[in-house]
Amino acid sequence: MNDFLFILQFDSFITTLAPVIRRLQDASYDVKTILMIRRFEKNWISDDVKILLNGIPYDIVSENGIYSYLDKEYQVAVIGSVPRKFMPRFVRYSRKKGYATRFAAGYVGLLLKNNSEGYLRGVYRRSFCDLIWTPGIEAEKAILNTGLIDTMQTKVIPTGIPRFDALYEKLQQQERNVQDEILYLEQPTFPKSKTERQELLLNIIRLAENNPQFQIILKPRFAAKTGHTHQLKYALPDLMRNFKIPSNLTVSNEPILKLFQTARYALTISSTAGIEAMLAGIPTWFIQDFCGKENRYGSHDFTPLDVGITFKKMLSERRPWFNREYTISPEQSEQLQQWLRFDGQNTARLTEAMKNLHSKQPTAQPSAKTIFFLGRYMGRFPLIERFGYKENFRKQEKLAFENTSGLKQVFSPMQADIIFFRNKPEGTSKADIRRMGKPLSKAKPDALIINSILAFDSYDQKDLSFAAWRKAGLQTPDFIVLSPDENLAMAELTAFREKYAQVILRTNNEIGGKGMQMLSAVDSDETVHQKLAEQSQRIKVLQKKGGSSSLMAVEFTDTADAKGYRATYRAHVACGKILCYYGVCSPKPFIHSRDMLPKDYDQFVEVNRQFHLQMQEKRWDLEINQAVESLGCQVGAVDFLLKNDLPVFLGINTMWGFRHKMGSDALWKLIEKDRWKLEIIIPTVYAWYYPLGTYHRMYEIIAEAAREQH
Repeated sequence: MNDFLFILQFDSFITTLAPVIRRLQDASYDVKTILMIRRFEKNWISDDVKILLNGIPYDIVSENGIYSYLDKEYQVAVIGSVPRKFMPRFVRYSRKKGYATRFAAGYVGLLLKNNSEGYLRGVYRRSFCDLIWTPGIEAEKAILNTGLIDTMQTKVIPTGIPRFDALYEKLQQQERNVQDEILYLEQPTFPKSKTERQELLLNIIRLAENNPQFQIILKPRFAAKTGHTHQLKYALPDLMRNFKIPSNLTVSNEPILKLFQTARYALTISSTAGIEAMLAGIPTWFIQDFCGKENRYGSHDFTPLDVGITFKKMLSERRPWFNREYTISPEQSEQLQQWLRFDGQNTARLTEAMKNLHSKQPTAQPSAKTIFFLGRYMGRFPLIERFGYKENFRKQEKLAFENTSGLKQVFSPMQADIIFFRNKPEGTSKADIRRMGKPLSKAKPDALIINSILAFDSYDQKDLSFAAWRKAGLQTPDFIVLSPDENLAMAELTAFREKYAQVILRTNNEIGGKGMQMLSAVDSDETVHQKLAEQSQRIKVLQKKGGSSSLMAVEFTDTADAKGYRATYRAHVACGKILCYYGVCSPKPFIHSRDMLPKDYDQFVEVNRQFHLQMQEKRWDLEINQAVESLGCQVGAVDFLLKNDLPVFLGINTMWGFRHKMGSDALWKLIEKDRWKLEIIIPTVYAWYYPLGTYHRMYEIIAEAAREQH
């Protein structure tokens, strides 16, 4: 096998990985370097980019041409590009061919928190690789907290970014020769619109006019409009042609290290170069005018350093902003190092990680397991291939399944290593149960059965679920099943109400808060009888649809805190492993996620913060998994309360819905806006919002469980 294949795009990946390539070559490894061009990204290989390679030989290859290089079977393939669809595609191709190639990918700048979906998509696409390098320890933690990484397959290593080593070495060699210069570090897409960029330029011009004693130097991201990582539309130097420019405002394409040597201050929106400037000892401010309250361009990410500023402040305050005391505290310095490792050893760390990946003994690819999906409609002719047809078509689940190596869909139970029942419980009749049970007689003796239809009643009917949980030693609310005779039911209900201040009258097999009514101690017999009659009628309607429905009286377990808020929790489980979890809260007795409003924001965050800490301690893992297994299930979303620090189980949903967000649309907008500060404390809330990784992990766990069973 050949040693290393580097697939590179854009200047930032070249400056990051070129030092590693040179070290590997110096260590006598065979390294093949490719500059990849894609249909709309052909012009990025400029003369400046070729200079960055500085003698490293390379081939220029189209995206489709990469496969012929992968066929040469390298020990390690490094994908140095932004995480587009080709990244997992290259990995899947290699593994499908049976090659032992290990893949690496990573980051070349800060992980901003202004675009949660884009960020999680990037983590997911890199998760196919065997190694992910990060700029610092905080990025490593954030990536692992998403729940998208299978740590048995993929190592996340905070190597730091090699291109920062040159700055570190230069600072060690000579002191800065500080001049009266203010350096503005341009970003190609922040701010984005032409109007915003014109406003930005106008403010820079005003800054220059107000401070003639300073030379304002505008450092463009690119010297020319070429295809780089971020497409440049409205370059500030181009827009300057339409304005009267003061003599102390100039543009410089000098190397950034040279500009750092003389700059007294630096300004930017949210560029990684701003952190570089701070590490170089330059007082740096991050301009927040264009982010508003939504952190649109990532400026608010730097709030912990107290280095945010606005043009209004810079242009209007009596005391010049640049005279402000500015020293980087030990705490700020530590935060910077958490973001970007800066000790001159980044190249060495990433090179060593590549060598370790190269020397790692190839593991045999696990044999593919076959899976047969069976639902009320799916698995029966002519809809046998229709994934999720008339069941809950969960967001991105089909794509996650298709992207899971080691699983192959088949269309006969006799060929299946796994039979996965996907029937939507509330629509499943007795006739459906009989029909879906027949294929089990044709299944392989050692097939893994997921959520067997033979156990359907135990996880569909709450009275049977509660009984099974109590038998397993788990806590549930107290309950009784009421007689179908209304007079007897009224007597039973009256006796049960004497034990509790509040009782829930509910159907035994509806979910999502349907079929539930609250009975309080002050309700008259007439009111209770009326509600009982309404529920009895509802039971008759459900029974006509073919379901096994009955009426229950359930103890209302009140968990209200000092503010009057109650919380319920959900954990998603697959074959003994917890996929993700979250809590919802409300002052209402019946808690529905959709009911949460912006006024519930603080409580929602606190509930999930505490819940995440408790789940990290694996405090209730045993009980949660036991709750699933005791009902004959393998995959399900378990709902429970917490009372006296113990779970009180309420139900399980084997085919949860597709609404991957929390609360009302207005509340979710707030949660999205504040991702930059919340994700580290409530990470699984955001992982649930981007479910591709969650479902991918679910199917990987199912495949592994099938391999263990066989």
